[in-house]
Amino acid sequence: MIVNDGRRSQREVLGVLAAAAASPPPAVRRAEVMRAASSRRAAGVVVGQPAPLTPLEAFEQALASFDETLDELAAADWRRTVTPYDWTVHQLVAHVGAIDHYLAATLGLVAPAHDPALADDHIAMTLAAVERSGAERPSATRAARRRIVRRLLGHLEMIGADSLRDRFRFHYLDARLPTVLLVRVFEIWTHTEDIRRAVGRPLVSPGAAMLQPMTRLAVQSIPLGLAMRGDECAGRVARIVLIGEGAGLFTQPLGLGERAVADVDPEVTIVADATAFCRLAAQRLTVDEVDADFEGDADLGRRVLAAAAMFAA
Repeated sequence: MIVNDGRRSQREVLGVLAAAAASPPPAVRRAEVMRAASSRRAAGVVVGQPAPLTPLEAFEQALASFDETLDELAAADWRRTVTPYDWTVHQLVAHVGAIDHYLAATLGLVAPAHDPALADDHIAMTLAAVERSGAERPSATRAARRRIVRRLLGHLEMIGADSLRDRFRFHYLDARLPTVLLVRVFEIWTHTEDIRRAVGRPLVSPGAAMLQPMTRLAVQSIPLGLAMRGDECAGRVARIVLIGEGAGLFTQPLGLGERAVADVDPEVTIVADATAFCRLAAQRLTVDEVDADFEGDADLGRRVLAAAAMFAA
């Protein structure tokens, strides 16, 4: 990478540092260094960033940002069409409320309101609620959703650590509650941006503390994304360098169920903006639209980015 003015951009410096080849240290010494570094901070966390939010904190912040955006809407805004759906803003809010209700029902807080046969289809299971919203005022749709959200938050703030370890089914996922909450964070944040685009308002950054748990989940989901695409990458490793707000550095095994191995060098290093990476994960940007740099196997890097697009909302 060469720049005419003799200076490297932040992206180039990070990419070069991340991909720099050096003689491997002795295995024992490397293990000692890795243990010491991990005891000081978790992998993927960049020094100088604010502490990442917990999944519950991120969920609460996403809900608050969504409601703040709705508070800004004029009456005509509720009738605007939202991309990529053929829905109005009002219908999209009904969709989000239906998923809030589904999560509450999954946790045993309310009776289910969806067709169980559609539970794995994120869009289809909410179409009845979307249709019903046509006979409601936006204020009524918001009020019903707020009641569900209050019950959810009250429950989540009271449950103990044991409940956080319980696994349950949410759509096609078999996951623990913290993971499910972060999946919901992705959806609510994405739809907040969808609405802001639809009504011509600027996008608002969620901030580094919220982006960090989102990027971690998105990176960790890449092996599942590859498996769902039928892309066999067992035994291969990618390094992902995310810059900007929510920056992080991850060395991610690409085989489903594989754990990181200290002495395996990545075949590709991918450098991209953290917020853009999250928009890719939510399928609001394509691989070609993400301004990513690759060091090493660029074809593998593009496949990794394609597999990151897991959280279509």
